[in-house]
Amino acid sequence: MGRVSASDPDSGANGTLSYRLADGGPFAVNPVTGDVTVAKGARLDFETEPRIETTVTVTDGGGLTAPLPVTVNLD
Repeated sequence: MGRVSASDPDSGANGTLSYRLADGGPFAVNPVTGDVTVAKGARLDFETEPRIETTVTVTDGGGLTAPLPVTVNLD
């Protein structure tokens, strides 16, 4: 469906990034790649909710976090 990405100027273990959904919802995110997919069992209805906003939190190997806003438009 899509991918979120971030970068970190650190190298080694501190430069390793992981992703997670901050607020759940009908999506899933791969913690390593940042690939966003529809969660298993989730049902999306573009007529009742054509736009869904969520947040993915990215964490670096040192424990620092940053929010990544995500908007999904259903067509």
